[in-house]
Amino acid sequence: VGAEANIVETRFVHKALIAGEYIHEEFDEEDESSGTRRYFSLAGPTCDSLQHGYTVFHDELDRSLHPLLVESLVRMFLDAKDSTAQLVC
Repeated sequence: VGAEANIVETRFVHKALIAGEYIHEEFDEEDESSGTRRYFSLAGPTCDSLQHGYTVFHDELDRSLHPLLVESLVRMFLDAKDSTAQLVC
């Protein structure tokens, strides 16, 4: 309350190489896969936790996520040497 808020519109862009030319296609969030939406929804709490040293709880972390995305998320916490952040799944 009393603080200014920054309002950001999120757009998802896919890049593809078609006939030797890169094409960029924009998508709204509702047009993205459930895995992409889930990963994006975890980004804010994860970054906040790592920055401030909080503990973050994620129920069913692997739900709708590719195993490599789950690994990258966990690796962020493992590699955060100067942070007291914790991930509980």
